[in-house]
Amino acid sequence: MTGIALHIGLNGVDPDAYEGWDGALDAGEPDALALERITRKLRYDTRTLLTRQATTKAVLGEISRAATTLRDGDIFVLTYAGHGGQLADLDGDEPDHRDETWVLYDRQLLDDELRVALSGFPAGVRVVVVSDSCHSGTVIRDSADALMSQRGIAAAFAEVAPRARGRDRSRAGASRAVAETETPKVRQIPSDVQRRVQAEQGARYRAIRRGVPRAEESAVDASVLLLAACMDNQTAAEQFGHGLFTATLLEQWDGRRFAASYQEVISTARTQLPPLQSPNLLTLGRTRPGFKDQTLFALAPPTDAAPDPGQQADTLPAPPGKAAPVTGSDQPVPPPAAKTAPHLSVTVGVTLRPADRVSELLLDLLAAAVEDPEDPGPRDPATLHLDTLSCEVPDDLGGDEPYLTFNGERVWSASGVNDGDARVVGFRREFAGSVTVGLHDEELGTDDEIGSCVIGSEEAGRGTRTAFFSGPGGARYSLTYTVE
Repeated sequence: MTGIALHIGLNGVDPDAYEGWDGALDAGEPDALALERITRKLRYDTRTLLTRQATTKAVLGEISRAATTLRDGDIFVLTYAGHGGQLADLDGDEPDHRDETWVLYDRQLLDDELRVALSGFPAGVRVVVVSDSCHSGTVIRDSADALMSQRGIAAAFAEVAPRARGRDRSRAGASRAVAETETPKVRQIPSDVQRRVQAEQGARYRAIRRGVPRAEESAVDASVLLLAACMDNQTAAEQFGHGLFTATLLEQWDGRRFAASYQEVISTARTQLPPLQSPNLLTLGRTRPGFKDQTLFALAPPTDAAPDPGQQADTLPAPPGKAAPVTGSDQPVPPPAAKTAPHLSVTVGVTLRPADRVSELLLDLLAAAVEDPEDPGPRDPATLHLDTLSCEVPDDLGGDEPYLTFNGERVWSASGVNDGDARVVGFRREFAGSVTVGLHDEELGTDDEIGSCVIGSEEAGRGTRTAFFSGPGGARYSLTYTVE
């Protein structure tokens, strides 16, 4: 069985994207690097995006790469360590009138976008999302700041992860003396910053939301477990070089494997953290019997049953644990619906900001410094064939002028493309490891970037594949390709 892991950790954000706020944290990157080492030891194909690399394009592109690679029985692990946020509901679909977000480097990633990205995984794939971030309203955030200043709360957090707190601080460059005296930090975008972002960039985020298919248009077929650092009305904190929730996970790793199931890991975390932060476990998408009873990140699938196509949540909640319809072990299970053939809906990361194209998929020096002797290194060269580009909805009225890029290099273009048109691309090139293919619409001013996908050499020999692109203006394209 194949396992792919993507670890995202941010110690800051682009101030230009957040009205001057830099989002400084200490432990986002150490969390990602610690979990990266674990999944590498478990023989996952592991990718890590740290701070500047953690853009919407890179994150959604890597999720798309995994979705087009994995099949029934395989597993995808997605971890996020950074700030969480909430925007006032952009389209009226949220019971709490807020759209939850991950605070990525270049902008906030909406919960709806993550749901669409996960809808690209076929039925039978297991997906584990670990989110160590806040998700609460501005009133909760303000009260949490006050609570954090109390000595009793700081003392309670000091009991978390005594073994882990010094282990990775050296990698982050902080001294043990600093680690022993630091106070907890809350992983949430400040309320005043979020108000400024909403006031100055509200139109931008509404345009993003309009370009994302609704839940009924992009059902999640995979079996998803969401391990959240806190409830939707709480905050998550970091201290001693790790997010407190991540630290409780690290304490349950014995150097070779986790000995506890997903449910047991969450139960243990709840006993270690103070009442201010209560970890949560949600079951989303199709129910897979035995999945929650597996040990954390187990590569092999459960042996007792396959996923039930009749059990499916209506929507995917926000990354850090937003309440929504779920199927849990303590809830009655309704009878299965009529079985239907599973379908593959490959959703490529929607690129909504035509900037930061350079090195978004490369690790910076911090990631490169964490070398693992078990890392297999670059994959053998493969040849990518881009076959046919089809337009379902154009970016512009009157026709598009689309072009494709290969790792940023323009390699093919067409003109006058409208809905229903299909153009033969006929491009081929050798590559090693992975390559980013971008789709753009040429304009008189700044070109529109409709989307991108990451294609890996491990896809070689799997026949004709299809990537789907969708842009903020509603444009939708598909591209067939093969890897040999």
